Amino acid sequence: MEVPTLQTLPTEILHTILEELRLSANADSETVTSTEYSDFSRRCALSIATVSRRLRLATAPWTFSTVHNLNAGNRESSSSVPPTSLWRFVRALYVRDYSYVQERPIPVDNTLLGTLENMPVLTTVTLYLRRAVPPDFFYALGALTTLSALHIYQAQIDDGRLDRSLMRFESLQSLTLRIAGPTTVARAPDVDTNTEQQNIHQILLSIKWPRLATLTMTEHPPLQHLPLSVLLLRMPALSDLSLLFTPDAHHQAQRFPPFYLVSPTDSLPILDNLRSLAISNCAFEDPLLRKLPRSLTSLKLLALWDVLDPDFPPWPIDGLGFMREFRPPQARWALLFDQVGTLPALTTLYVTIGEFAPLASFVDAIAAFAPALHTLEIRFPAPDEPERLMMVDLTQGEPLFAALRTLPLRHLCLFTDYIYAGMHPGPPAHSAYQLLAELPGLETITYRFGGWYSRESDTVEFVWGRGMLGRPPPPRAIRHVDQHAFAPEYVP
Repeated sequence: MEVPTLQTLPTEILHTILEELRLSANADSETVTSTEYSDFSRRCALSIATVSRRLRLATAPWTFSTVHNLNAGNRESSSSVPPTSLWRFVRALYVRDYSYVQERPIPVDNTLLGTLENMPVLTTVTLYLRRAVPPDFFYALGALTTLSALHIYQAQIDDGRLDRSLMRFESLQSLTLRIAGPTTVARAPDVDTNTEQQNIHQILLSIKWPRLATLTMTEHPPLQHLPLSVLLLRMPALSDLSLLFTPDAHHQAQRFPPFYLVSPTDSLPILDNLRSLAISNCAFEDPLLRKLPRSLTSLKLLALWDVLDPDFPPWPIDGLGFMREFRPPQARWALLFDQVGTLPALTTLYVTIGEFAPLASFVDAIAAFAPALHTLEIRFPAPDEPERLMMVDLTQGEPLFAALRTLPLRHLCLFTDYIYAGMHPGPPAHSAYQLLAELPGLETITYRFGGWYSRESDTVEFVWGRGMLGRPPPPRAIRHVDQHAFAPEYVP
């Protein structure tokens, strides 16, 4: 039998190997300086492509399936259009009008839009624009019959009124509208919010989305109420909905949570198609929480805030967290779960609470609410400085173990927020070991540490599996943290 070589491998297997290499490789420090450029790490194919013409042709569809307009030319180039020879390979296109690595603007004009219809396998477009998204972008993207995913970051949609008759998006399956960009969520001071709100309503409420399955909207809530009753009727295939709104300190009214996603006067349609729901800073009295379908499999009840917003007030007020996010006490969540009743299909639950560490009674309420749960993440504020060792002892003994054992948990995550992620106590292996030892069905225990003044990408994560039980128990210890080592702007 002939031994297969790279030259004789089927193209599909070669692409699988390359993808595994990409996922396992460390980010290239010259190009991947942030998560903004994480899709650039495809250089592992270049060496293979130089071996022979056959391998060059075989690797090209994988190598150039993801293209960024900022690498389409050089500093002197007046165009950011990818070379014509690559168009037939492009499946995902990232469009930016500024390079934070090279600190230079990138030209984005209608020339780039004109190439989209000539990319026959293009399915995903992601926009990072520091200026308003021109109406022509929506018209050109909406006309693409192959486009299944559109993600708009740094969203500013106030460049004139949109004409709904020119927007179709008949093939789109996933849509993301997000204010945040690579550096901050702070918006330009001259945003025409009235025009923008009208355009958002035109996009979401005035056209039909026959195939849209995933909708994600983040950061500040719309100034004008977005009626979910109308929205959901326009999206009959919607199964994954994320409305992740944050406090809005920039608005003259300083809009702080809790927010209502559904007005008490709105009538919600039946949500039987919904499988995944993620909401942030939502009021307990919101009718949406009383209409959760019994077929729901994933529910995320979050309390997000503006990351690195320089004008945000860094202090709590009654009922809200450090960055004015809505962190209800465990007892209030337990009451809500009891009012909603059992969700028998729910397998994934994320919930943010206002006190340090979950209590056994809270876990009991979760078990009654979601008896089939196998993935649970509980997020909470860090303990006061004298109680830092509690992070290592975050087990609370047999009552908590007993409550957790009533759930068929396979994955447990405990997520703690400090002022700055770097203040975390180090890997709490002592606690992880105890949890794995006491919960025989648990496959992984994850500890995450974030910070109110830290980016999402700065989150510190430690993960242990059952393999650690084959080693001696770790010591009960925490990392010393010198708070004076942190920049003054991070520690008020």
